[in-house]
Amino acid sequence: MAGLDMWTVYAPGTDGQGQYVARCWHVEGGEATPTGHTMHAMTLELMRALLTRMVGCDTVFPRQDGDEFNIVETWV
Repeated sequence: MAGLDMWTVYAPGTDGQGQYVARCWHVEGGEATPTGHTMHAMTLELMRALLTRMVGCDTVFPRQDGDEFNIVETWV
């Protein structure tokens, strides 16, 4: 499948019973579609380690004006 996968990190309490949640989105043709892939971590530092070491992400984008309030950052 062509396109780009990105991982959006959400703040605790919004989708994971007090844990940070990263959800994978597939972007293709200008449209983002959620996948069934998620990761949970107790701390933001652990989530960042999972994204870099296990998934291979190396670029982070901070929350932007207009993002949903519970988004912390997005990784590719």
